[in-house]
Parts: sequence; structure tokens; C-alpha cells
Amino acid sequence: MENSCKNIGGGGHPELVYITYFRAVAIIFILLGHTLWGRDTIYHSNIVLFEGGTIFFVFIAGYLFQYLSYKFDYKEYLKKKFFNVFLPNIVTLFPFAIIFAKTLTYTDNPLYYLTEPMRFISSFPCGAFVNGVSWFIWMITMLFLLAPVLLKLEKHKKVWYTLLLASLIFSIFVNRPSGNILKYIDSSSGALKIWLVTFYQIYFKSLLHFFSAYIGGMTLCTFVQKYPDFIFKYKKQILAVLFSVFIISYIVCVFFYFRRNRIFFIKMDMMLIIFCLLYIYEKAISSKVWLDKCLKFLAKYSFGIFFLHIYFIKYALFRTLSYAQPPIVWYCWKNTIRAFLYASAAFWFALLGSLLVLWVIKTILNKFGIKNTRMFIGV
Repeated sequence: MENSCKNIGGGGHPELVYITYFRAVAIIFILLGHTLWGRDTIYHSNIVLFEGGTIFFVFIAGYLFQYLSYKFDYKEYLKKKFFNVFLPNIVTLFPFAIIFAKTLTYTDNPLYYLTEPMRFISSFPCGAFVNGVSWFIWMITMLFLLAPVLLKLEKHKKVWYTLLLASLIFSIFVNRPSGNILKYIDSSSGALKIWLVTFYQIYFKSLLHFFSAYIGGMTLCTFVQKYPDFIFKYKKQILAVLFSVFIISYIVCVFFYFRRNRIFFIKMDMMLIIFCLLYIYEKAISSKVWLDKCLKFLAKYSFGIFFLHIYFIKYALFRTLSYAQPPIVWYCWKNTIRAFLYASAAFWFALLGSLLVLWVIKTILNKFGIKNTRMFIGV
């Protein structure tokens, strides 16, 4: 297969077109995972199908890291990651950290007992309290720091595949951290203890849980580069196996043995299905001009959407609806049609709202002569 490359998002990183499409799919899954709920079987099905989409971003990061490893320079690598990943997270968190520090009234929040300035400062290392998805940035930053170690290990195949197998087993059987750190701290806990507990209980444990997805992405990239025609040659067999595994796992999980925190295996299988489909049908997709443009547009704005979408869901939509009707209706949804309408409204509200804000900010920054807007808003 011809490796088509595009410079997407203004970051100077060549990305394979099918991976660009994957970025668009990933952000759609993340939005769906944060806007779809339900009861009983519908709830279980939505969790299995859509929750945990972050694994796609972790996989993509590992895949692209390995793809670009031939020109790896640690200092330059960390510099780019700081300006393109870490800094926009801080910038987009900043105004909401101020609001959070001044308006926090929830006594169970560990930052409640700190002074307003300390709440504000703590909002950055403990960003998950302000933006529920910011844990991902701190977790992926640790993987960035481990880059040279991973590249050295990858050259020793026995060690690498042992590490991959061990991490996969860990990810499948050890639950993703819940994010609830209240049992580890109390009202007397200082900022330093809260930071350390947050780091260990959320960021470090998340790193262990998602580690297999990252090095799995690296491994698959190496395989595809070495055997570029393998997936094409055996596409029917590969897709048949992957779809069979998914259907069996889905039925077992949804109808017989549902465990919300143990869907990693199914998400990995879904991820491989999506990857193979995009890899195989990349040219077919690119030939559909409207579809190609839509996916590339979403991919370009995906990181910015990731930073902002939760604010529209958490601070705008939830609070607006809670005034209009009892919150229990929103969370329980006894009416299927109402559930569908709420979920659709939440999805499009978060997506279009994020895109509008990103476009406005990007336009304003361009007016002031700032061309590299990615370092501010991820786009």
C-alpha cells in the first residue's frame, strides 16, 4: 500500500491518511461516550459501544510515534509536545479554573477546603476536577517522557513482546481507575497531598491501564511497515475473526456479564476493526470528496474539540436541563424517544459548540498575526 501523508492541523507532523480518518472517528466516539446514557440493556450497550474512546487516541499516539521514530530527537520531540499538547490544555483550562476557584460549593470536592488562590493553582495538576478529560494530557505526558526508553525496548523483540503481552493482560483484568480519590484524602489534606494522590490514583494508574494500547499502536505500525500488504491479502479472514470476537464479546457483556470497568478487550477489538477498515478502504473514502473533507476537518479540530467539549456538556447542557426538569429524568430516561432526543441534542451541542468557539478564537488570533494557534487551542 502506498503510504500517503498529509500535513494536518498545522503542527508539521506527517500523518497517514487512514490515521487522520481514525482521529476523526476517535473524537466522535469520545463525544458519544460522554453524551449517550440510558437504562439497563440500552445503558450496557452504550457503554460497550461508545465509552472508553480515549483508547483510540492512545493507540493513534503510539502508532504515529513509531511511524516518526526514524527522525526522533528527544529535545525537539518534548518541545513539540509541550507546545502542541500540554500548553493548549493549560490555556483552555485557565478561564474555567478561575470560575471553579471562585464558585466551588461542593464540599466533597477535595479542593473545597483550600483558599481560592490555591484552588486555582491546584486546578492545573488536578485538572480532572475542572475538565473531566484533562487526566488524559497528564497521562500521555508521562508516555512522552518515556519515549527514548520505549524506542530502546522496541529494538529487543523478546523483551518488547513480553512487555506487550504482560501489559495487555494487565489492561484486560485490572480496572481503569475510577477517578474517585475522596477515600484517600480528607478536609485536612493540603494541596501537595491532593496533587500526589491525584497523580498516583488517576494519572499513574491510567498510564498502567492504557500502556498496552500505546505500545500496541507502536507494534502494529512496525508490522504494517514491514508487511504493508498483509491486511489487504487476508482482509476477509482478519475482519471475520475480529467481527466474530466482537459480536461474541458484545453479547456476553451486554446480556450476561456486564462489567463497566472491564470493557478494554472489546474496545481493543473495536479499535482493530476500525483500523483495518480505514486502512483497507482509505482510497475509497478519499474518493468520496464530501466524506474525505468532513473526516479531515474533524481530525484537524479533534484535539481542540477534546479540550472544550466537556464544558458544553457539564456546565451548559446539564445545568440548563436541570432547571427545566428534575435531574432524575435526565439520568434515568424511562422514555426511549426522549432519551434519543436528549442524546442527539447533547452530541450536536457539544460538537458544534466546540467547533464554533474554536473557529472564533482561531480567527481572532489570526487577526492579531498569530499563525500558530495550535499552541493555544490545539488547532
